[in-house]
Amino acid sequence: DYLKLTDEQAEKIHKINRDFHDKMFQNRKNQDEAEKLRDAHRKEIEKVLTKEQLEKFKEFRTNHRDMGYCPGFGGMW
Repeated sequence: DYLKLTDEQAEKIHKINRDFHDKMFQNRKNQDEAEKLRDAHRKEIEKVLTKEQLEKFKEFRTNHRDMGYCPGFGGMW
């Protein structure tokens, strides 16, 4: 709701998140790889967003750091 995603965007992000979860599970003991996966995950999500959505997304990440990092970004989708 926050980003007003289209159904197509939501589906793409859902797939990105599923893939991310699988890769994180496989690399759960490798902190270096996990950090690379987090960065790649964020970049993949950003590719799906419009310019306006990306601005909101970045603002949310900047202002809500205490919520922690998770694949769904706090249920923002």
